[in-house]
Amino acid sequence: MKTIIVGGGIAGISIANELTKNNQDVVLFDSVKNTASLVAGGIINPIVFRRT
Repeated sequence: MKTIIVGGGIAGISIANELTKNNQDVVLFDSVKNTASLVAGGIINPIVFRRT
């Protein structure tokens, strides 16, 4: 079964992440490209700020 999520905000991305962890097919639609900033993404995924 494929899940459709409308909205790429924190809630939409969080549920998409959880569903994909459980091997679910997810399609996420958002009307705005690049809605989350690097800082907002770093709150959820601290590895964003790691430098190699």
